[in-house]
Amino acid sequence: MARTTIPHVITEDSALGGNFDIERSCTFIRPDNNYYYRNPSTDSNRKTWTYSCWYKRGLLTYSLGNVFEQKQNGQNYDVSFFRDDDKFEYHGYTSSGGNQYTHRFVTTQKFRDISSWYHIIIAVDTTQATASNRVKIYLNGSQITNFDIADYPSQNFDTFVNTTQQVRLGMGQAGGSQAYDGYMSEIWHYDGRQLEPTHFGYTESQSGIWRPKKIENTYPSPNNGTTWSSHLTVNTGSISAASNAFDNDVLSFNASSANQAVITFTPPSGGIAYQNSVRIWLRTDTHKARLNGGTYVFNTGASVTGQWMYLANGTSGVLQTIDVQHSSSQTAINAIEVDGYILVDGLNDTDGVGTNGFHLTFRENHNTTAMGYDYSARGNNFTPSSMSVSNSTHNINNDSVIDTPTNNFPTWNILRTVVGGDISRANLYAQTTQYQTYPDHFSTMMMPPGKWYCEYYITGGANGPTVSGGVYLFEDQPASANANQNSPTTYGTYGGTGGGATGYGSGTLIGFAYDNKLKELIINPDFNYDGDWVLDGEGGTWSIANGKATNSGAGEIYTTISVVNNKTYLMTVTIDFTGDSSVDNTSIGFIDTGNTSYYASDTSHTPNAINNVSIEWTANLTGNVRARCYSSDSISITNWSVKEVDATATFYKNGSLYGTTQRTDVPGMKSYCFGAMGYSYNPDTDRKIFYNANFGQKPFSYTPPTGYVALCSKNIANEFADTTNVGITTGGSYSGKVIIRPQRHFDTVLYSNGGGSAVNVNTLEFKPDLIWVKSRNANANHGLYDSLRGDNKRIVSDLTNTESTVVGPVPSDSGFSIAGSSYYNPSGSAGSATFVAWCWKAGGAPTTTNSASVGSVPTAGSVKIDGVDATAPLAGTRYPDKMSVNTKAGFSIVKYSGTGSAFTLAHGLDRAPDVQLVKTLDGANVSWMFYTKVYDGSQDYMFLDQTNSYGHSGFPGTTDTIFNFTNASTYSNTNGRNYIMYNWASIPGYSKCFVYTANNSSNGAYFHCGFRPAFIMIKSMNNSSAPWYIIDNKRNPENECRISLKANTNDSEVTDSNFIDFLSNGFKMRTSGGYVNNSYHRIFYMAFAEQSGKTEYNLITNAR
Repeated sequence: MARTTIPHVITEDSALGGNFDIERSCTFIRPDNNYYYRNPSTDSNRKTWTYSCWYKRGLLTYSLGNVFEQKQNGQNYDVSFFRDDDKFEYHGYTSSGGNQYTHRFVTTQKFRDISSWYHIIIAVDTTQATASNRVKIYLNGSQITNFDIADYPSQNFDTFVNTTQQVRLGMGQAGGSQAYDGYMSEIWHYDGRQLEPTHFGYTESQSGIWRPKKIENTYPSPNNGTTWSSHLTVNTGSISAASNAFDNDVLSFNASSANQAVITFTPPSGGIAYQNSVRIWLRTDTHKARLNGGTYVFNTGASVTGQWMYLANGTSGVLQTIDVQHSSSQTAINAIEVDGYILVDGLNDTDGVGTNGFHLTFRENHNTTAMGYDYSARGNNFTPSSMSVSNSTHNINNDSVIDTPTNNFPTWNILRTVVGGDISRANLYAQTTQYQTYPDHFSTMMMPPGKWYCEYYITGGANGPTVSGGVYLFEDQPASANANQNSPTTYGTYGGTGGGATGYGSGTLIGFAYDNKLKELIINPDFNYDGDWVLDGEGGTWSIANGKATNSGAGEIYTTISVVNNKTYLMTVTIDFTGDSSVDNTSIGFIDTGNTSYYASDTSHTPNAINNVSIEWTANLTGNVRARCYSSDSISITNWSVKEVDATATFYKNGSLYGTTQRTDVPGMKSYCFGAMGYSYNPDTDRKIFYNANFGQKPFSYTPPTGYVALCSKNIANEFADTTNVGITTGGSYSGKVIIRPQRHFDTVLYSNGGGSAVNVNTLEFKPDLIWVKSRNANANHGLYDSLRGDNKRIVSDLTNTESTVVGPVPSDSGFSIAGSSYYNPSGSAGSATFVAWCWKAGGAPTTTNSASVGSVPTAGSVKIDGVDATAPLAGTRYPDKMSVNTKAGFSIVKYSGTGSAFTLAHGLDRAPDVQLVKTLDGANVSWMFYTKVYDGSQDYMFLDQTNSYGHSGFPGTTDTIFNFTNASTYSNTNGRNYIMYNWASIPGYSKCFVYTANNSSNGAYFHCGFRPAFIMIKSMNNSSAPWYIIDNKRNPENECRISLKANTNDSEVTDSNFIDFLSNGFKMRTSGGYVNNSYHRIFYMAFAEQSGKTEYNLITNAR
């Protein structure tokens, strides 16, 4: 879709490659046994090398998905692969001296995230004296340190990499049993260099996401084709095997014929410029060397095999000469290195990848041979085997795709399809596998506002496709209570032949176009000028100026819009009643053009407050209506918007409209993904249905309808550059609020006791307003401390106690400090007690208690909104004592007193909170009240300090501005008692409070969050024995996450055998039964992000 707008781009680090675009990747299809291979012509550096690749996984839990292998005679080899338990393994193996591993590494973490990309680096240098430095494996920029097996090679060991044996990518020499399934992109291999992750990527400074960068060598390679050995001289005698000093092997060496001879290296053309370092490898500690005629340096500590010795380090200059001498015997030189590059005879290596290095990009796809081109300067091309770039049969066998680490596309979600479905072939192929099941196949990416298109090539068994099933939109909501994990809400087209339908037919290409780009109907919603509005039609005194419409009498303001029968429209408007203490007569809504009666309206408003009004109306006519406000109150109006919120799903069969199949009634503010469903009548393949999906990572077979594009991270970023989509707040997938770095609003901290000294934590990026702290290794109470109640004022989530004074964390600008405390910083050996603290930022600490009356601006210092004092009256019939609000992150803290009767109370947010956590501060033996509306829309409750199942509170609950207490409550509204309330509203890309449906399977339920979680609290709403589990990314830095605490007990943390995976776009249960995945129960969860999923900045969360 052509645009004149420029997409949002995070520009920090762009000089380091922030705008680097990877063009293509390659699919490796396990059933096709496709792979790449190369037969090197010469051995090179077998001790030092680096292999870097980006992976997006397809199939999981299959044996030996080889991604890199170099094998000698079928017996000696190095190989890296994803195992059948989804861990990653790299090892060397030899038949010499009996079959045995020469080195072996198996990660503890599991690689089961299929929605995004992993970057894995293996960096080897066996010449290192320290064993742990000889092999380093990195994931997304960080070194992996937790291994089930970590056996390092011996010093100076020759691996089987960079030999003349065949190199394979994607499948081992053993054949299909070792075939990888998934995607690879941007492969680099460096021969002779052990490199850090920063050579290949960078951590984007605002989001914390690891991203690839354009590789530009910090220092140029000196290897320009020169035969360096011809520039050696000796002061007496001769030199034998001179070339051994420049053969890329540090253990081979030349030698002088005379004892104590001086061998001099004098490079041509005035020398070699160096920018950082010069090193020489010398045998034994009786050798000495000097640079440019300077002082000789002895090779202190060297063994017989030798070691590297710096002649220059951290400086620049020109290498003009190196002199080497043995103190008593023959002089020898093993190798010379300049700025990290070993000098190699005859090597012309401007990229610095070395003799057998290579760079595969897969960017050329005019034929299969071109896909194996090496884009380094070395020309070490690979030969594809069973690869295809064919666009026949609708590209289903085309292995060249544009799904890359810089432009992520959806695939079928293998983590969501549970019973009766099967997904394979890089997760682009879905089918039914079991008799009489209805598996829903979900794609991995939800659709924000826009116009999106995809294609399915549909085939069937011997008797054609199923007679039931089809192509659908699936809503992001709890799955149906069945083993199929179906979506309970679908919008789609029937694919069978029953009921007179012609059906899809085998070999059919179905195009699916979805338009949920919500259309703004008011031309001038921001009152930027006085046009397009009719004022004072009944004699009032409306006026427009300074971005608002103001009324000072009695009259109307309206604009005319066109509506379509059965479509739904959303009116949102902000009405400021500040200064009007008695709302007299204001009505706003949709009305006929004769002003006879409203079709839908709002007439109930809060005096002396800013009211956010939302009106939804499904039209019962086609024609013109008015968006109208009549008022005799002193008010002003801003941000008056009317959006057509019904989305449209259109279906095409082989390029033509599929009958009259178009759904125009899709609730556009809800979140959907592309999906499909199939049904099998027979337990064989006769009636199964197969969906070969193309979400745009391959060329479409038919041109998408005008304005429609593929769903991918780049196009989403382009879509959000169109500001008409900003500000969809009601129930939708986009809020208008963008949190790029979640750690500026929420983070988890781990610390240990100070052994009698205070502990200072300074790793946060904000000053916390709520700190929830718990001992990890002792049975001790939770402690919640917040900035409204003051330092050392504790309430306990696992008890019904009143507030008490207990030494705890005192907030600072970048964390907190804790003095000696028997609970949270006990005496004893430093480090013997471990703790976790979950920290949230609200609006800052209030400095006083409110004394202003309703309708007035709150007392200065009593209400902090986004770091500053409130400047306008609050909503509600009763003011809080104190309030602290972070509107961007959807979090507020409210301290108030109960009345025992009905009242409304402002929560400070600009949307209805999904969760309210309330505790009395001075009422003994009173439980924590946990309110939420996310289950069924009613105000449900549970007790945080208990395991009870949910109940209905009877309160109407929350609106966008207030919490409505309709009667007395022991837990939240007793006359004279003081309360603290923590409020959270879901912010897309940052937080989500929702429910999921358990499936009672070890292949557990999957839940889409739209971000990579840092924290999840889970509670079964149906099980009266289920605890409140808390899992976070700091105690569980890798999958699977097995360490948890319980909010309702003082128990120390426990480690389960299987529990949960944090993923790039949500999480998945890895346990059957229990309290979080049993009996199709509804399970509440509250999650906060580690990495944002806000793709209007083309942020691609890293696979975890």
